[in-house]
Amino acid sequence: MKKTKNKPEGKQDALYSLGNNYTYVYKNMWEYRKSLVGYGIAEVIFNVLTPFGLIIIPSVVVKLLLKSTPVMNFITILTVMFALYGIVAGISSFLIARNRMQYIDFRCDRFWIELLLKCLTIDYQIMESEQVKKDLEKAMECLNANQLGMEGFMHRNVKLISNVIGLILYACIISMAHPIILALLIAISLIQMLVFNRAKYFEQNKRNDMVKLKVTQRYLQEQAFDLKAGKDIRMYQLNHVIKRMYKKANQELKQIKIKIQSFFYLNDVVGILLRFIRDGVCYGYLIYRLMNGLEVSYFVLYLGVVSGFAKWFTTITEDIAEISRFHLMICDYRKFVDMEERHLHKGGLEITGEDSALDIVFEHVSFCYEGAENNVLTDVSFHMKKGEKLALVGINGAGKSTIVKLMCGFYQPTKGRILVNGIDMKELDIEKYFKQIAVVFQDAFTMSFTIAENISGEITEKVMADKMEKVLKLSGLFDKVNQLEKGLHTYLNKDMDESGIQLSGGELQKLMLARAIYKNAQLLILDEPTAALDAISESELYERYQMLLKGRTSLFISHRLASTRFCDKIIFLENGCIAEEGSHDELLQLNGTYAKMFQVQGKYYQEVDIHEVQETMA
Repeated sequence: MKKTKNKPEGKQDALYSLGNNYTYVYKNMWEYRKSLVGYGIAEVIFNVLTPFGLIIIPSVVVKLLLKSTPVMNFITILTVMFALYGIVAGISSFLIARNRMQYIDFRCDRFWIELLLKCLTIDYQIMESEQVKKDLEKAMECLNANQLGMEGFMHRNVKLISNVIGLILYACIISMAHPIILALLIAISLIQMLVFNRAKYFEQNKRNDMVKLKVTQRYLQEQAFDLKAGKDIRMYQLNHVIKRMYKKANQELKQIKIKIQSFFYLNDVVGILLRFIRDGVCYGYLIYRLMNGLEVSYFVLYLGVVSGFAKWFTTITEDIAEISRFHLMICDYRKFVDMEERHLHKGGLEITGEDSALDIVFEHVSFCYEGAENNVLTDVSFHMKKGEKLALVGINGAGKSTIVKLMCGFYQPTKGRILVNGIDMKELDIEKYFKQIAVVFQDAFTMSFTIAENISGEITEKVMADKMEKVLKLSGLFDKVNQLEKGLHTYLNKDMDESGIQLSGGELQKLMLARAIYKNAQLLILDEPTAALDAISESELYERYQMLLKGRTSLFISHRLASTRFCDKIIFLENGCIAEEGSHDELLQLNGTYAKMFQVQGKYYQEVDIHEVQETMA
């Protein structure tokens, strides 16, 4: 037994300040690619220089004309100025385009991968929560677009710094005309900012309602795209229900967006009125100064600055509002990826040793699903010794699959504890524990990858060829794979490759068996994987499992009692409690519920001679 570092405290309740998020984003950027920070600073500089050139050039042209500058000199000066402006504008465009692509790479390589890994490794019990699904939707919103959330935060910060520097520069110039003009421009801009912030505040308040509707839309989209669901949808005309629900969600979302847009429309109306006042006062004053001796070149310069000042201020207002919104989206993202786990990940205790089997003990285990009133399991206790084959039987809803999920480490008991080789499962490093168990669930799950990748869980280059051949022969899949043109490199389904194939139910079960054998796990769990097979096929498959996994701890679950007769011990589960326990013969002698169910099932299923099955398999 090896002890590793303790589990770090969760941060899901942490308050991420704006400064904290700045540190988080730019620290990650620095670690990802330092040049991104430098290019961002360069973009700020050229963002300021480009518009400033547009107000300087007209003023210089007017000044040159008023001084009657010689034509050649005039042309030379203009050529140099336009050339310089062209270079500055070209560099600015290059930096904007470059940084846009680099920010996309940064968002996808750093944050999307982090979110995907979190979803793939987060405790299963947590991911079942409806609230967590909503939290995930919010976290995905932070990464879903170029100009929103994480990436929008980076773009807006470049713009904000550019606009602040530009504003300061313009303020210095406009104050030369008259301080009152500067004060008026600031006052008008502040009013515009207040109205804009009101619209943004309303939009933020409606965000939770929008997220709820988007979760509904995403679910309906998944059902529409799911090939398995397609059969039932077509057979029972569920497409009408899906259509109505999707249109209803769309309509509700549309109504919310209309209300939000009405606030922004009010902001636009106020903006038009304020610009009318600003232009009337400022232009009137500058014309008055022009009539009283102000140079025309300065008049042109001040006109450009007045217009530009309002633009800088308005854009700063928008930048601050957007950064505040993106800050909240980053908080949602970080809340999800920092979510506290119930099990220990990359910490805790590790089971070591050369044993080929695990010892599992349930001590007075009770379990209740979140939000439910009654327990699914109540005071369940049993002991699976190393190398023992245990069968768990009972009617549907008795709690069999819940025991499987507890034994797998997907759930933690509400009461009691589960011991693995004498260690409380709560103290185990759950990811290392996963490596020691293999489970074949009721619904066979395959990825649209190659057969080799589905069995090994590794990319093709890392597959061990000798081990794979042995596994295919043991699982009974060798002949099938040999008949395929691409062999082990054949894709399953057609999502990734047009030449992909579909396996039959029996072949899928063999594939699941091959996956379990390849893993060479110390604990094998079969959670009714053969429910879709007939009784004979199920018994044959269970016998194959039995012969291949001698010496390993095994848990077999089936609603067909005849299929588990070969197990060392059988637990009959009823209403979440252990009703009967013993070997097959002992339970028959007990003449309880197990014996009665076995007799009833015996009328419908022909018993299989084990020796005949073994000879057939050989």
